[in-house]
Amino acid sequence: MLPAMKTMKIDPRAKPATTRIGKIIRERLAKLDRGQAWLSRQIDVAESRVSEWIFGIRRPSDASLIAMARVLDVPITKITAALGTGRRT
Repeated sequence: MLPAMKTMKIDPRAKPATTRIGKIIRERLAKLDRGQAWLSRQIDVAESRVSEWIFGIRRPSDASLIAMARVLDVPITKITAALGTGRRT
């Protein structure tokens, strides 16, 4: 007979870890007292796209990076450094 296995409970509401760029986005939005929906409207992308950037599911385009840096008042070098490689290939 096999030993009893413990089942692991996973909270379905749990979100994946935030990326470095996600941390920057969240910190700036908090400081500006704004949310992801506001940012998405400012840079003309879907709100879900901002969430994908925060959680590392997708990477922002160069145009989105530039717009985000302007809207969030963050140096573009700080944002590209958070991505780790600078420009996309």
